[in-house]
Amino acid sequence: MDSPETSKVVTCAIIGCGWWGPRLIRTFHRLPGARVKTVADLKEERLNLITETYPEIAVTRDYTQILLDPEIDAVCVATPTESHYAIARDVLNAGKHLLLEKPMTVSRRESAALQQSALEKRLTLLVDHIFLYDPAVAFLKQCIGAGEMGNLYYVDSARINLPPPDATVNVLWDLAPHDISICLHLFGELPQCVAAQGMRYRHTQLEDAASLYLYFPGGKLARIHVSWLSSCKTRVMRIFGSEKSAFYDGGSPKDRVQIFGPGKDTRLAPGGATPLQHSYGPDTVTIPPLPDTEPLYAEGLDFLECVSTGKEPVSSGRTGHLVVSILEAASVSMKRMGGMVKVRT
Repeated sequence: MDSPETSKVVTCAIIGCGWWGPRLIRTFHRLPGARVKTVADLKEERLNLITETYPEIAVTRDYTQILLDPEIDAVCVATPTESHYAIARDVLNAGKHLLLEKPMTVSRRESAALQQSALEKRLTLLVDHIFLYDPAVAFLKQCIGAGEMGNLYYVDSARINLPPPDATVNVLWDLAPHDISICLHLFGELPQCVAAQGMRYRHTQLEDAASLYLYFPGGKLARIHVSWLSSCKTRVMRIFGSEKSAFYDGGSPKDRVQIFGPGKDTRLAPGGATPLQHSYGPDTVTIPPLPDTEPLYAEGLDFLECVSTGKEPVSSGRTGHLVVSILEAASVSMKRMGGMVKVRT
């Protein structure tokens, strides 16, 4: 992705400096065409660390100071999920462009309101579904769109890691937004209904393991498994089509995508090998070269370009709203022990 053609530097601020906020600060601090002016957080020790690392950046414990600053064009919000709606609403009402951490809100009604507000005010709203900016996902989308994998059948994914130390939402809301956004991107349509089941093992109040099924039109299916129960960090997805299949490892530093051909099976060949010599497996395995682009950096470039030109982001407010709509339906399904629930948008 090329650097945005801007006539002026986009002055930014970051609200929230816990886990994700410092990564946004680091990224926007080095992005061409961006200037980080102010960082807000409630904890003094976090702000002190920012001041030590970036002495030129102002800090405040009151985010409303950012909203009142006419120099600030855009705001990144990386606060706990339950606070997203109120802060994001204030940012948009202040006439500032918004990059909002995932999940967008805790309800589809709130996410719809933010999306509508951004549209009415002609402001950019980018929701931080970071994997949509992974070159590996972009390659898979291109393969599917070009018909190289044939008809897309189903996707099977697993995302596993330790829980956040201060988790306020369950594992489904914490981890599944990544895989849901990727599935929406690859399938190019919305699932008609979902089914989900979750269990509490180490947490008494929050589900820490869950499985989610997305039922798309035409019999297409996605299964998403998420868990906080292992320190072995897992980010894998398998995509199955009528002609080829693919394996995507989002946590691997190289060879993140492998494309498998239809396969070779001597058991099916008439007059072929004897039973003791039978074999089957892939006939071809392709590992495509991918750009060495950091997804967060690419996302930042997209945000700056959208702020400057008014185009829609790759990960738009609409995408964020659809993800929340699916999560809301999945939460209802979990309460019904896996019953099918229609997705309402």
